[in-house]
Amino acid sequence: MDSQPELLNDPVQQGVAQIGDTLYASFDEALNDSEAGDTITLLQDVTTAGINLNHDVIIDGNNHTLSFTQYGIALWSSNLTINNTIVSMNGITSTPYTAEWNWMSICASKDASMTLNNSSLYMNGQNNNVHAIYFCSNNKLNLNNSYLEIINYQQDALEWDGGDGGYNVNMVNSTYLSDNNRSGFTGTFYASINHSTVNVVNSRGNGSNGSNFDIKNNSFVNFTANAAHGLSASNLSVVASSVVARENGANGIHVSNNLLIDGGSQVEITGNRCSLSSKWTIPGALYINGPSTIQNCTLNITDNLGSGIYQKSGTLTIADSASVNIIRNTATMLGLGGGININGTASISSNVQLYNNHASVAGDDIYSTGKVSFGTTGTNWMLDGDPDCSHKITGWFEDGIKGNDGTSYRWKAHKTEGENYYVVNMPSGEYEGQLALKAAHGLHTITIHYLEKDTNKVVHDDFVLNDVESGPYDVTKQGKLAIKGYTYVDMDYAFVGSLDQDIEINVYYTKDKPKTTKKETKKDVPTAFGFDVNLWTSLMGVSSLGIITSVKLSRKNKRK
Repeated sequence: MDSQPELLNDPVQQGVAQIGDTLYASFDEALNDSEAGDTITLLQDVTTAGINLNHDVIIDGNNHTLSFTQYGIALWSSNLTINNTIVSMNGITSTPYTAEWNWMSICASKDASMTLNNSSLYMNGQNNNVHAIYFCSNNKLNLNNSYLEIINYQQDALEWDGGDGGYNVNMVNSTYLSDNNRSGFTGTFYASINHSTVNVVNSRGNGSNGSNFDIKNNSFVNFTANAAHGLSASNLSVVASSVVARENGANGIHVSNNLLIDGGSQVEITGNRCSLSSKWTIPGALYINGPSTIQNCTLNITDNLGSGIYQKSGTLTIADSASVNIIRNTATMLGLGGGININGTASISSNVQLYNNHASVAGDDIYSTGKVSFGTTGTNWMLDGDPDCSHKITGWFEDGIKGNDGTSYRWKAHKTEGENYYVVNMPSGEYEGQLALKAAHGLHTITIHYLEKDTNKVVHDDFVLNDVESGPYDVTKQGKLAIKGYTYVDMDYAFVGSLDQDIEINVYYTKDKPKTTKKETKKDVPTAFGFDVNLWTSLMGVSSLGIITSVKLSRKNKRK
């Protein structure tokens, strides 16, 4: 007969955990009895007063729950692997090493790691002033087909000790939630997010603070409603994944070194307040400070209270393969470059939708002190009506160039009392040095041609109206001009809508026919000496017949 594990003497406890063939009355007994490489198998839901581990151990929960009652976890250069387990850690404010590690729930010394396979770890700090997980150096937190939830910690969910060793978070087919903590990631973690989900929300500080993120393979990452920065990274790579940064107090995405968005990714940065959260903060919905490539992706940067993109330095490339919308952002703090603020080198594809942004000082849409190249404005771009008009955008215009008198000349194509127009068109292309532009419209000319119908013969001088704002206009009065000898027929059109270019209007007339009266023939009209005798005699009151007879007789007598 096969050997059976020895049953415990206490009939109430027939064994809650097992190492090999040995049964244990409690999980803590099994842990204390474990050796390096052992697997502790749970036979039912169990509790523990805390895990203080200095050797490698595997816990196989067999889909049972392991609940912490007094202390959390202290890892001393050891590897803790948790398989098929639901782990519950509520209100735990210290590790078992109370002498120093009494201000975090889990702490890992140098070279220690914790791995969750097909497991869930729920950590609720119950608003105690401690960290959740604290790494000292060269540590790994591995999540494979697992779920990690950290909520309600007054300090950080994932924290480092400020060193320069590797602090690693590796996620595969897993989910991480940080909610209502001071931060979700604090320090220079190397976070590999592979086909996984990360939600960092409602942090009292930054959602993250300088970690390196490699987001790939259909992952979804969400940094929303954090009090300071949302996703703050040293290096950020987003490939074939989705990232959302919404309604954070400072910048939505803040990248201090390298940025790559590629592989069909979708990134949304919207509603961020872009406040000055620290002395290092420069407000931009997407802040970049190094080589940045945006290609083969969709990027929407909208409705932020900072420059849509703020580039401190480096090179930015937005490729033709990227669909990018930078719309309705306002450079509230800096007042420069509501859409894009460039201080390095930037190449902006003509596919970028860049309009209806605002800046109080200069460059509603583009402000640059470096080198920038950009394409033409879109054919379907329209101003949004507040604070501008709602007319069609026709090109790029200077917007905030200072004159010799120190006055900043902003784009102005609608005249108000005491102010003049300022509509200097700037073609698309490459510029170096200070540049401030707005996607807007200029002033235009309406020319009316007066033509004879069918022949197009000019029947009157053109009517020309210069410096016309962008409509609407009704040219009926000028179009129906009264021209002597001609009758108005019709015109191309009378009502001009949103004027987006110089226009010409043809007005057509027909020539009037001369008025006709009945003319007397020569036989009916006596004449003498080449004039109308009847007309003359009627005026003189004399008979024309008498005059003619008298003239003839006089001539006859004279010949005699």
